[in-house]
Amino acid sequence: MASAADFAVTNTSNGGPGSLRQAIFSANSTPGADRIVFDIPGAGRHKIDVSQNFLPAITDTVTIDGYTQRDSRPNSHPVFDDAVILIQIDGGGQAPENSSPTGLTLNASGCVVRGLMITGFTFYSPDRGQFQRFGGYGIDIQRENCVVEGNFLGSDGSPQLQGQANRGAGVRVRASGARIGGNTPAARNVIGGARVFTSGFGAGVLVDNSGIPTPALDGIVIAGNQIGGISAPPGFASAEGNDIGIAMGGATFTNTIIGGTDPASANFISGNQIGIRLGYDDTSPVRQAAATGVVIQGNLIGVQPDTVTSRQNQSVGIEVLGSNNLIGGFESGAANQIVADSVGVQVMVRSVAANRNRILSNLINGNERPIVLVTDSPTTNDFGDRDTGPNNLQNFPVITSAATTSGGAPSVPNGSIKGRLNSTPNTEFTIQFFRYNLEPKLLGSLVVTTDASGDAPFIFFFYDPAPDQSGSYYTATATDAEGNTSEFSPQSGPVQLANISTRGNVGTNDFVLIGGFIVQSNAPKKVAIRALGPSVNVPERRLADPFLELYDSSGTLLAKNDDWRSGQQQEVVDSGLAPASEVESALIATLPAGNYTAQVRGADGGTGTGIVEVYDLDPLSTRSGRLVNISTRAILYTQTDVLIGGFIVRGDTATRVIVRAIGPDVGGGLRGVPDPTLELRDSNGDLIAANDDWRQQQEAEITATGLAPKNDRNSAIVAPLAPGAYTALLRGKDPNGGVALVEFYDLKN
Repeated sequence: MASAADFAVTNTSNGGPGSLRQAIFSANSTPGADRIVFDIPGAGRHKIDVSQNFLPAITDTVTIDGYTQRDSRPNSHPVFDDAVILIQIDGGGQAPENSSPTGLTLNASGCVVRGLMITGFTFYSPDRGQFQRFGGYGIDIQRENCVVEGNFLGSDGSPQLQGQANRGAGVRVRASGARIGGNTPAARNVIGGARVFTSGFGAGVLVDNSGIPTPALDGIVIAGNQIGGISAPPGFASAEGNDIGIAMGGATFTNTIIGGTDPASANFISGNQIGIRLGYDDTSPVRQAAATGVVIQGNLIGVQPDTVTSRQNQSVGIEVLGSNNLIGGFESGAANQIVADSVGVQVMVRSVAANRNRILSNLINGNERPIVLVTDSPTTNDFGDRDTGPNNLQNFPVITSAATTSGGAPSVPNGSIKGRLNSTPNTEFTIQFFRYNLEPKLLGSLVVTTDASGDAPFIFFFYDPAPDQSGSYYTATATDAEGNTSEFSPQSGPVQLANISTRGNVGTNDFVLIGGFIVQSNAPKKVAIRALGPSVNVPERRLADPFLELYDSSGTLLAKNDDWRSGQQQEVVDSGLAPASEVESALIATLPAGNYTAQVRGADGGTGTGIVEVYDLDPLSTRSGRLVNISTRAILYTQTDVLIGGFIVRGDTATRVIVRAIGPDVGGGLRGVPDPTLELRDSNGDLIAANDDWRQQQEAEITATGLAPKNDRNSAIVAPLAPGAYTALLRGKDPNGGVALVEFYDLKN
């Protein structure tokens, strides 16, 4: 039996003694870990043209070492690539009909390929998108534990491709244990030019196990490479972009990592259409496969090797079709830096699931949308987070305020961020906070737990050595315990008072319950108005049979209703706001911008506690109008009576409101409550703020709104509020009661 040996390549012929083809035949027939070395006479690059007869598959363990050629040397530069590679295997750039050209096919375990330039392998296919079936690979790894390091794949090192591309993929991997690159300069591969004409399926590195009976891959490492459009100074290797920098799919991956926490493991993935694509779901040809369990850490995506110059990936930095993947992490060095024209990280669902994808600590910059959980528009939060989709469409936190001061020691926080997360009730979440300016900065993380209503108010303290940069803004993500990460909280977005209501005493004559509201709109706004009594949770004094009237600012009666089923029954049912009692009242109205009044009285002259409500029925949009105010007047008979106003903030950002309690100057010749007090509470009843006389707190802030009360004994509170439900309670100190107004104004709109 022959022992392992070195087989020398001494010429550029594609056959015969001393050829690479003969060396592969000899290595295949010699058991053991052989080497193929090069000793071709003459200076400069030596091109081995295999376009007329592609090389045979490697079927026994071998190391093919191009750096054994005289005058060649591996890369030694820590940033760019100064390798001198003098052995080129070229496929000619055109594939013969019905061929599947590949530079080197590694059909043996433990093979190593280094120091080679592999170029010009394309494919023949009537359907140019089917690169999976028709080759075009520089290197095709089909067996376990193979290594590809220190090569130029799809590039001759020059700034232009000049027909050197491997159109299908620089490297295809279909077996476990593969290592592409490494964490030393000598291991760095430069990979570019994989473009499938207009189909968009060419990849610098393609890891795909679809079609295998047990599609699982373990221990794959892709690290330290320069993949895509790499622009380098003279004397260093350059490459052109790929359709996809790294594409992975068709497998459940374990112990598989792209990059790493060691800075030397970072891949530079720039100038591609998509930086990294996990999974695919294509309709032509039909190919559907998820990528599960991949770890992506420490990479510079859309950034050049100098870490200063950007060369963005044209569409998406990282696209995810699959579940249980980790992008970034909490460890030092785990964060990816991601720059892309359009989207930083996109988690998508088509016919494959995409949940539990953790997106942590990454610095995502220069994108229209840093994280996207759908393909069309920003995801809107929903109360209770009951919707489903990519990453379960996890709700993002809403920041209500941020404050910083300059200076101070790092051990002492000089900044704070306040806000609220509404999501799945009774669940733990990790919130990560970022400051964005010219560059994003991770400020830190905070673990919160939502209550039974799904709310988790938060305040996060941090230290920032440069907090007062012009144009800075703060944002955050939320990740649940299962690993579903949200989009970033937007810097701006639609927000509205979706519901405004007041509970109070309904008397007779001048003492009916009167709710005034303002519609601000460029187009007619659809609202629902309700008058409730029997369903009010005060059984001892409920208004037995409410009657509702709607007036415009001129006092013209626009509509009225006694029992809701006697009017717009179907419209009320369709709105989802049908009252619990048939004797309660409801109206649906489409109103132009203006001031309106809803009056609630007893249908039979009766009195008691009632509620007047106005609901915005239009979809939430930055272009739709707003309910910007409700002012409700009612009588407080005694000191223990309370006038309760409620409102719901709906949207994607916080809004700023002023709440007022008016008594001394209620007007209309009525005796107002001489000295009202005001409390503002959240949906759990927790106190947000309280005020007796409005000048005692926030005087300058209240004055600046233009809505300062006339009498100092009136009360007012200004507050930034995240989406959620809120309640204002007005009480009077005088034992004799009086008439009072409770008011909300949406200052943002």
